[in-house]
Amino acid sequence: MNKIIKKIIKNLYALPTPVELGHSERNALPWDKNVGNPDGSYSWEDYHKETRDKFPIRYFINKVLFFKISCWYKWYVEDSIYWFKSFLIQRDHIMDLRSNVECIEYGKYKWGYTDPEHVLFLAVYKSFQKYVDEININHGSIEERIKIFENQNDSFMPANDQAWIKHYKEVREIYNFFNIDLPAQINNVTDNKNYYENAEKLQEVITENLIKIIKMRRMMWT
Repeated sequence: MNKIIKKIIKNLYALPTPVELGHSERNALPWDKNVGNPDGSYSWEDYHKETRDKFPIRYFINKVLFFKISCWYKWYVEDSIYWFKSFLIQRDHIMDLRSNVECIEYGKYKWGYTDPEHVLFLAVYKSFQKYVDEININHGSIEERIKIFENQNDSFMPANDQAWIKHYKEVREIYNFFNIDLPAQINNVTDNKNYYENAEKLQEVITENLIKIIKMRRMMWT
């Protein structure tokens, strides 16, 4: 009984297929008369014209009404839900600058106003840290990503894979600098009599690593 009802409902709005119309043995056609169709056989272009002429109400329901409803649903329902989640729950538009990474003048940032130079430092590093965290969550770790690519046969390794090996090794190097080397170097600078000279040299190294992050930004997707 349910199958009969479904068939009746389907016949009220569903368009017949190319097979049902007798134009093809399967529901796969060339897109139009001119593209990929050297013999000019029955195409989707012909199918749309025929169904629009023979079944105008069904065609309107399937190709116009359903399309508009799906667009309206996306625009007014899905996009509204996404906006709500993004802005009010996940707050994707806000970057949390709080960090345990050391900065030579400011130390570890927790709260309060900070100068633009410190904001830039934190913003670049935090973007990098988020990228590393997502790799660790989705792929295990940076080391595992490197091993996966390195264990392939080098003689057949695509250039793209070699680029990813280089990228992940550079990510590891930068991460170790900010989380291991930098705190130790800051301690050495603050304990040294030539503070200003050594601090300036360390600032140059920090800037070099921040520039490396910016240069690799096009590969920082997870």
